[in-house]
Amino acid sequence: ETRKIAEVLSNHEGMKEYVIEEDAWDCIWTELIVKKKGIKTFINRGNATEVQYNFGEEMLEEMMHEQDRLITKYSGIEWDFKATAKDLVFLLKAHRDMIEMELEEVKDGTRKLDDNDFLGPKERKKRKMKRLASQLGYNEDPDILEVRGLGIPQEHTEYFKALHRHLIKKRQIAHQEEVIESERRRMRNRQ
Repeated sequence: ETRKIAEVLSNHEGMKEYVIEEDAWDCIWTELIVKKKGIKTFINRGNATEVQYNFGEEMLEEMMHEQDRLITKYSGIEWDFKATAKDLVFLLKAHRDMIEMELEEVKDGTRKLDDNDFLGPKERKKRKMKRLASQLGYNEDPDILEVRGLGIPQEHTEYFKALHRHLIKKRQIAHQEEVIESERRRMRNRQ
């Protein structure tokens, strides 16, 4: 990839005079990258660690969907003649294969997820319900809590629904009053 960038810059007016000769590229690469004699980056810091995290099923499926979209786009006729598009499609397909493998590991339980991973809203809700079920002493499927209104007894559920309707109506009335007042001010300013 670095070689491709250097080749583009070497052929670009206004840039080629700043690019060193090609026979020095490999030497510089070896010294800077392989032997790490260049400037220090976060990778070179002694205390820097790579954080291990996983993605949940929902997130991985979204990633695959986006990968498929990009692969389809850059495989199309309007991009077919560009070498960069072909390289991009190659990289996207390789990355999509890795995502697909990770998704299979998540689905079959080989890859264990925890609450610090990127889970997605559905998985987070499922885990929250499971914790709530445990706190409330339910030994059954935590999905039953949704049917039971998150463990709130039925007689209180109607109260909360009525309260919710009342608050929405109150907001609507306040909004209507603001609109009317705004219109009155506008009319006064026109006179």
